[in-house]
Amino acid sequence: MSPKLANAKPLQGSFITKTLKHPEKIRAYTVVAAAAVIAFLAFTGFGTVSRSSNSRGFEAGKVAERDIIAESDIVYVDTKATKIRTDAELRLVSAVFAMDDGISDSSFKKLESFKKEFLSLMAMEKNAEKQALMLQSSFPELSPRELVLKIVQYPAPLSIIEQSRLILAKLMSKGVVAFPETGLELFNPEKLELRHWVNGSLVYDFVPTEDSITLSNIRQRASEEGKSLKLSPALTELAAGLACSFARENTFFDADQSQKRIDAAKSMVEPVMRRISKGEYVIRKGFIVSQEDMEKLTSMHSSKTVFNPLFGLAGAFIIIVLAFGSLSLLSFTHSGIKLNRASFLYAVLSALLFLVLASAVSAFLPPDLEALLECFLPGTLIAILTAILLGERFALSFTLVLTASLLLTADKNMFSMAQTLFSAIAGIILVRKAEKRIDLVRAGAQLAIIRFLTGFAMSILFSYSFKWALSA
Repeated sequence: MSPKLANAKPLQGSFITKTLKHPEKIRAYTVVAAAAVIAFLAFTGFGTVSRSSNSRGFEAGKVAERDIIAESDIVYVDTKATKIRTDAELRLVSAVFAMDDGISDSSFKKLESFKKEFLSLMAMEKNAEKQALMLQSSFPELSPRELVLKIVQYPAPLSIIEQSRLILAKLMSKGVVAFPETGLELFNPEKLELRHWVNGSLVYDFVPTEDSITLSNIRQRASEEGKSLKLSPALTELAAGLACSFARENTFFDADQSQKRIDAAKSMVEPVMRRISKGEYVIRKGFIVSQEDMEKLTSMHSSKTVFNPLFGLAGAFIIIVLAFGSLSLLSFTHSGIKLNRASFLYAVLSALLFLVLASAVSAFLPPDLEALLECFLPGTLIAILTAILLGERFALSFTLVLTASLLLTADKNMFSMAQTLFSAIAGIILVRKAEKRIDLVRAGAQLAIIRFLTGFAMSILFSYSFKWALSA
């Protein structure tokens, strides 16, 4: 064995072994770990809201005050185009009309009763005028009176009744449609769907609206049916007139079945999809915001509310670096002060409060006030209190930690980070020799002047407006 190896000292314990031997360190790391978890929850919670708030400050019909650029590829539903497509598809849906066979049977029974009554009167009364009056009395639906009189005086009245039965059967089998006053606005005006039973089977037929039979055109349609039977003009007129007297509306709008057709058509419509490519201008500064632009913003909002694992992982890494890196930075070796338990808790809770507030304010602050983020945070106050309680050297190091934490919330807003750093340092310097209340008042006034000057200078460097400098 070589002399060097023989004289070598045994390896010291690992970092974990050393830490386990010191309960104070265990408690310190536990507190820091708990604070890191809370900071991560605040970062992800408020961060998701912040990243989904790009639509704030925009309104359709107004001029855009800033550019909005897509940060990733987004596919969204064009609601306006989809509605146009849906309306077009729905206009192709025909309203459903159901035929009531009970009404048809009632009409045939009425005609059959008329035939029996007519045969009975022919045997009892020979006067045509009286026969016509008695028939109209028994069947008020017979009109006009001249039609009844012509039927009675016709040489073969039974032939009229028989032919009218054939015409009535054709009319009622095709359906005498009753169109409602309202309810058909959403349906295809050119066709209707006829629902009826044929030989025990339910059949659906599509009928052109202009070819449907109604009470307003039934006499014309009855005459056409009479002509199709190759009847003489006189017989056609009488048979068609008698059939129309007993014909009734037997086909009615079926709202339930029609709505089912509408719902089925809606479910079959594919939405119109649009794509926004990464780097594409969604809204351009100086242009009027359209409704389509607002839909794009809404789609970006929806896509960003979904938690991004990479976003959370990056935030967790920064929080871990800040949390445990600050333990080294704020240690006795670098800060020159050994913290007791109360001082340690103050430092951890102050940093946690600052980060949570920064996350919340950044999430809900209007975009046009992003440069004023630092004004809503207690960074300078925390720095001054730390300088008074723990000393200037520790406060300066602590201020660096607070400023670095803004990397999680300030995004590319370097103005807020710089103003936080300069204001905190100025506050620490101004209160280091304060011994009386008047000294604190004087330091406050001096700090206000310094904040104005630094804000004005940085507003020029960062190309911010003069009013933002004054507000800072």
